[in-house]
Order: sequence, then structure tokens, then C-alpha cells
Amino acid sequence: MRCSSFFVAAALVAAVPVQAAVIFSQDFETPAFTSPAAGSYDRHDSVLPAGFAPFRVTTYGIGTSATALPSPADGSQFLFLSGTNSGVFAFAGVIQADTSYTLSASIGNLDNSGISWSLQLFANAVGDTFIGQQFAQTPTALIPAVNMWATNSFTFDSAAIPGVVGQQLVVFLNNYRNTGDSYYDNVTVTALLNGGASPIPEPPALASLIATMCVLFGIRAAVRRRG
Repeated sequence: MRCSSFFVAAALVAAVPVQAAVIFSQDFETPAFTSPAAGSYDRHDSVLPAGFAPFRVTTYGIGTSATALPSPADGSQFLFLSGTNSGVFAFAGVIQADTSYTLSASIGNLDNSGISWSLQLFANAVGDTFIGQQFAQTPTALIPAVNMWATNSFTFDSAAIPGVVGQQLVVFLNNYRNTGDSYYDNVTVTALLNGGASPIPEPPALASLIATMCVLFGIRAAVRRRG
């Protein structure tokens, strides 16, 4: 058996389970603002972090809390949206084949009107190919108590919508009613290859593994020859 025969075996051994990779993340802590007086929060209209852009928004911006936001939010800043079917969007990368994507966000209820939020994914551009959403009226939605936050998410598998592969994945945070504002923090998108494993390890790791196996095989072969 030659050392080169270990190549396939090495690749199989190195194919270990991996966690979903975070391909997009925004916590709205930048640009940073001075905290307001205790017991209140300030709104900074028409301000967005880098990478986000408004879409048919009446009012939007970053809110700053006087105290740290309760879990699952964190820090002291968040995004707020107002106006019917208004929102902000960002590009999260190119959609890959056979990959599951999960859009997740901490949703706040700061004024008992936080029932207008929607987490949406599009391909290519907002208003182009609608992939899906999780919103306040969905049966599985988690509605936080007043002044609290809850994590909500939406997942899709690109294998089920092959036509979107190769297009940009667009995150759209939407306020879809005019009866209140919506609040967001810790927005992330994760990606995981179907099967939950890395099919081929990184080249340096693979080379190191093959080299180690070759050394071990060489030692074993030498011992056999001496015997």
C-alpha cells in the first residue's frame, strides 16, 4: 500500500461536523452614541450602520438605551423602524447550492406596540425573488413582553429553491403596520452545508494530516521489514 493511497482516507477522516458559519452579523452598536439619562432611550433618526440602506422608510434609525439591553439583545443600541411596509436591507453574500441559511434577530417590545416586525429574505434585491419570512403574526413567532426582547428566526434551504443559487442573499427588516414601531438587535445570517459537515478540510490541515499518516505508515512498514 502506497502513502498516496491515504489521500481519500485522510479526507474522510478530516470530514468532521462543523457549526453553521456566521456570514452576516450586525449589533447596531456603531456608530456609537452617548447614553441618555437613566430610565429613557434616545432615537437617532436616519442613521444606519455601514452595509444597511433604507427602503421606503418613513422613520428609521438607531436607538440608544440608558442601560444595557436585556438578553437576548445586548449592548445599548438597536434599530428602530416606523411606517407601513418600510424597512432597511443589507446584502449577506452569494447564495450557495445545497446550503441552509438562517436569518435570526433579537426583537424588542419597547412601547407595547412591537407587533409590526418582519424578518425577510430575498434573492438579488428587495422586491425581486421573495424567499420567505418570519413575522409577528406567524404562529411560531415569539412576542416579547413589554420592555423585553425575544429571538426570532427564519430558515430556508437553497436546495429547495435552486433558482436563487448564485444570486445575492438580501436581508430585509420590515415594519409592516402603521400601528407601532419595530425594534431589532443582533441580526445574523448563518450558513450550513446540507449534511452538517465540511466535505473537504482546509488545504493546510489536510496536508498536515496526510503527512502525519504517511510518517506513521512508514514506521509501520519499516518495522514489518525488520521482522
